[in-house]
Amino acid sequence: MTWRKTKAMRAAFLEHTRLRVGTVPKLPKQWKHWCARLHLRPDGGSRRKGLRSWVRLIGAGRRWRVLYPPLWLQVSCEHLGFDRWANSTAKTYALPTTYTEFCLRVKFTNHDT
Repeated sequence: MTWRKTKAMRAAFLEHTRLRVGTVPKLPKQWKHWCARLHLRPDGGSRRKGLRSWVRLIGAGRRWRVLYPPLWLQVSCEHLGFDRWANSTAKTYALPTTYTEFCLRVKFTNHDT
């Protein structure tokens, strides 16, 4: 493979995987309601009212975030042991598509880790 082809393939791959500024992951429509019912709230001082503020959450003794692409739900260790996401990731799940699945992830994560 020539250098030109390698460069073109790399550029195509990066263009495919790169997120545009201001993009929001495709979350379920009821995501805010699910989080509110399970007492998860947006983490940090984000004053945005859109879905972007609901990507990083705090509650149930842990921090939660949605990674994209692909859609993953990542859970940190407990609040006292949290340093940053690189050091404190406890579990990574596929993003739940139903409320029951999301509820099970939140309620039983404390027992798993």
